[in-house]
Amino acid sequence: MYQLIYMSIPCQPFSPDEIQKLLQQTVPNNKEKGITGILLYKKSNFMQVLEGEESVVKALYAKITADSRHRHVTTLTSEHIKEREFPDWSMAFRDLSHEGQEIKKQFSDLLIPESRNVDPSLYSQRVRSFLKIFMD
Repeated sequence: MYQLIYMSIPCQPFSPDEIQKLLQQTVPNNKEKGITGILLYKKSNFMQVLEGEESVVKALYAKITADSRHRHVTTLTSEHIKEREFPDWSMAFRDLSHEGQEIKKQFSDLLIPESRNVDPSLYSQRVRSFLKIFMD
């Protein structure tokens, strides 16, 4: 199993509707390819954790880096892992720019402080550190 974490800046800010459209396209594709992870959006920045077979994750990341909607795509970390940290999420998502918006149920409540369904200790210190940096 392989995990890659990256950040990028979209060339133009995404509206909530554009993000929903993006997720409606990517979630089924990721599920089909065995990719899991989480996507965060805040102040016109994306951070994403991708998990899956190494060749599949690297191919998807190559596609992301070539996507004209992104600039400054930066790998934060990439490594082999023993097991997935987001095994149940073909792409968990949280828009940290629009805190008042209702979260679609197919996406994650990982970063909602009052959520009782998620135990942050289930995630590696590395992932928790990147999430905390991104959220601040």
